[in-house]
Amino acid sequence: MTNPVLVLPVPRDFADNPAAVFSRLGNNTLLVHCLRAMLDGAVGRRTLVPVATPLIAEVREVVAASELRSVELIAVAGEGTRRDCVSAALSELAGSDESETQVVLHDLRFPLASPSLWNRVVDRLDEGNCDVVVPALSMVDSVKAVDHSGVIAETVDRSLLRSVQFPRGFRAVALRQITENTADHSPYDELTAAVRGGFTVALVAGDPDAFAAKIPQDSALANAIIDCRREGQR
Repeated sequence: MTNPVLVLPVPRDFADNPAAVFSRLGNNTLLVHCLRAMLDGAVGRRTLVPVATPLIAEVREVVAASELRSVELIAVAGEGTRRDCVSAALSELAGSDESETQVVLHDLRFPLASPSLWNRVVDRLDEGNCDVVVPALSMVDSVKAVDHSGVIAETVDRSLLRSVQFPRGFRAVALRQITENTADHSPYDELTAAVRGGFTVALVAGDPDAFAAKIPQDSALANAIIDCRREGQR
């Protein structure tokens, strides 16, 4: 197994909702909870946390208190968007052979991605034959398409639909091309850009617990799941 570079961006938009970074999940802040899952689930060559400058001081304090000494913080100046954060992480890899480097990119909005989910992404990335690896779940609810007035027009074949999650694995050279080809002020979604750019995207089994959480609204649910995991019930 190769040792990928693990990346957890903390962009500026979290400054408007600091609870989504610093509220507590289980025994740790959400930030540290994510980092521990990353480190438990993937043997990374490096763990990079690019942080927008308005948040860097508090992130540095939290990480220092957690004693996660293997984590490297990167201060991201300017607008500090997610794209800026990913670009800053890739800049740290300058000089390495990107054709042989893998990057596993996470998102704080998916705090319950388990170590086993990280393992699946890294293992599939290590198999090769793809540029990007994404965890996904089959749709279980009936999906309807509606017209402009909100009236149901048809039932969508859900067998062809998937809900995608994080973490996401990339060949570093592919992630750099995706990031550089996204305009500065365009919405940055590395998966959408990968599909549009013709990169090969492989899917692995997702995790029902690894949903996109709204914190603090979903904090009680997230903590209940963590408690169940701790007691071996999930």
